[in-house]
Amino acid sequence: MSSLALMRFLESAPERYDAGMRILTLGRVSRLHDAVARAAAPTPGARVLEIGCGTGAVTERLVARGAVVTALDESPEMIEQGRRRLAEAPSGAVTWVERTASEIDAFPEGTFDAVVVSLALSEMSASERKFVLRHVAGMRDPLGGAHAWYVLAEIGLPQADSDLGARFESALAAAIERRDAADCVIAASDAQRDALWRLRETIPEAQRREGPGLKHDISVEPAKLPQFIEEGRVLLERLAPDARLVAYGHLGDGNLHFNVSAPAGDDGRALLAAGDSIRRAIHDRVAAHGGSISAEHGIGRAKTRWLTLNRSPEELAAFAALKRALDPSGILNPGVLVV
Repeated sequence: MSSLALMRFLESAPERYDAGMRILTLGRVSRLHDAVARAAAPTPGARVLEIGCGTGAVTERLVARGAVVTALDESPEMIEQGRRRLAEAPSGAVTWVERTASEIDAFPEGTFDAVVVSLALSEMSASERKFVLRHVAGMRDPLGGAHAWYVLAEIGLPQADSDLGARFESALAAAIERRDAADCVIAASDAQRDALWRLRETIPEAQRREGPGLKHDISVEPAKLPQFIEEGRVLLERLAPDARLVAYGHLGDGNLHFNVSAPAGDDGRALLAAGDSIRRAIHDRVAAHGGSISAEHGIGRAKTRWLTLNRSPEELAAFAALKRALDPSGILNPGVLVV
């Protein structure tokens, strides 16, 4: 979903408009409102026409500076939000007008000292660098590709909660203002939700189409993920300088798919030849952080030789004893987990 879709969603839900605008502008909208009010009403008594007043955020600041405001918006719901916001404003400070911007000719020339137009929007472009966007038809980057890391979150409750969306938006806006996040989009429909999830779920398909690579299904404590990823990046620069790191996973439980793709246009033979040394180095880093070399896809045959990184000799002996007791002939999945 683009910023345009978010804007349309906000306009359809005026009670969420202010929190959403803080999200859309990366938390900078309050400073923008202050600057607009200062420019339009440098002294008390200024007569200001505000076109597209929305919920009255700029209107409120203009009135605080002593301006006499005519606040115009085509949405009666927006105007109602503005009326509530400025319910305590001095009598005569604001005149609310339900009208489109094309109808301002109704005001005689010279009626106002300043005109404020609050109708600005920026549309972000898609990134061509992402594997998914390159290989999966119909995909686009919801944030324009300007950020190194994305978090996809879905919230829900077992019971109805009419305030859940508003509380989520407020939390996101607060995160942006604290600079814990840089930007966000919010799905306004099931189709938009599915599009966001498809961007995540098609990563394995896209990586296959991108060319040969190595895959590591590992986990560390969620708080250690940033350090592990940075250490892994440095490690790859040493062992496979031109390879591309493809890291994604499940943030809540620390499960990370720490994958490595061959350089663009490369046949991958050099990367695959170095596969054992790269895997060992990555698994050693996992063990150093107290993590697991197999987070969700099992040990199988491929990781049996690395199992000593996660299991003690006593645990491995117990595995082997159980295997012999249940499968004395060794005919069930031979070579899997226990050799």
